[in-house]
Amino acid sequence: MRPERPWNIYLVPSAGGPAEQLTNGAIADLDPSWSPDGSRLAFGQVRMEGDKYVHSIQLLDVASHRVTPLLGTDGICCPRWSPDGHYLVAQHANNVDLLLYDFAAQKWTVLAKELGPIGYMEWAQDSKSVLFDTLGVTDPSFYRIHLADQRRDTVVHTQDIRRYHGEFGPWTGMAPDGSPLLVRDISSEEVYALDLHLP
Repeated sequence: MRPERPWNIYLVPSAGGPAEQLTNGAIADLDPSWSPDGSRLAFGQVRMEGDKYVHSIQLLDVASHRVTPLLGTDGICCPRWSPDGHYLVAQHANNVDLLLYDFAAQKWTVLAKELGPIGYMEWAQDSKSVLFDTLGVTDPSFYRIHLADQRRDTVVHTQDIRRYHGEFGPWTGMAPDGSPLLVRDISSEEVYALDLHLP
């Protein structure tokens, strides 16, 4: 994110060094997700059509920098590639559903909706389930949805946790053992009383 410049995707070596620009979208390229073999990225792109913004998912070949649209993804953003490489999860730009894309079938399936705004999504390491959270509802929670039968389990309720809201909402993730992670807001602001004694 640079003032008055498009949001683009960069690659930086893990040991440090100069960043290499990978994308050149005119408005915003965001939410890059690695393919399991590290050869490609799936990412969300925002473009302008007429007087409205349109989100879509693009696939980028890292070696050639060639970008190709994933067909049928207008209005869809925020992809997450499954560890086995067979699927993407994503959502519509209004964040009210969770979608599954099957690369072999070239088909989208709705995994969850009508739960309120959905936050971040994370794949389990075995690619058999997805962890996600909801926010801005009476009973915000973490859920795990199983791909085999689309069964949804409630992992934990979060209504009593004061969560930190960053630029893209309250971040969540998954620990290596599958348990949910979130950022808790304990704030840097406190209330103090000062007793002033003058001569």
